Amino acid sequence: MDKLFDIFQRQAAYMYSLRPTYAYNNFPQHTQPWPWDLNGRKSQEEFRLLAWRYTEELLEAARHYEVDSNREGQKEELADALHFLIELCIVTGVEPAELLTGSPGVKWQPAGDSLEGIFSQEKKITMDHLFGYPFYEGIRAIGSVMMVLKMRPWRVDYRPTNRTAWVLGMNLVFRAFVRLCLFLNINATDIHEAYFAKGQINDKRVEDFGV
Repeated sequence: MDKLFDIFQRQAAYMYSLRPTYAYNNFPQHTQPWPWDLNGRKSQEEFRLLAWRYTEELLEAARHYEVDSNREGQKEELADALHFLIELCIVTGVEPAELLTGSPGVKWQPAGDSLEGIFSQEKKITMDHLFGYPFYEGIRAIGSVMMVLKMRPWRVDYRPTNRTAWVLGMNLVFRAFVRLCLFLNINATDIHEAYFAKGQINDKRVEDFGV
């Protein structure tokens, strides 16, 4: 199975398994079918929370890179970041092919493994003098796409989301994530394996502590 599609399916299953816990803890938005309303005031606040959780994981990975040179820690934190990034895609209705291409409405057309493909693309075009510090670039990308969302709790007017800009922005976030992986010498197989290894830990947590 294509690695990226595999991750999307696995993330959706994990999110579904958490619904009883979210209900118990009184987070009703997370019990609703996906995608959520891209123009909703309350749903956009949830999108921002997911973006912040993604950012936190990038900063955790940066700590392991800058402070203790812990390679396994770097992979684990990037796997956590990928969990939140794919969750943000799912709840905002961004499909795997859209994430890969930045083109809204494009259909899934696998040609080889798409995760391996985007890693290969970024490896070919990424040069040190073209991009800044990859951790900063990752945070800047997620911050930039969140500015596409215009509905705020303190506003009363209606400002619909430009979905084309949203999909393109999420593609740029994903590419920045891939470049960060490459910077840390983490390839597509590494991040896929790290994602599923952390998924097993998350499953055990749901089993032990879920409702």
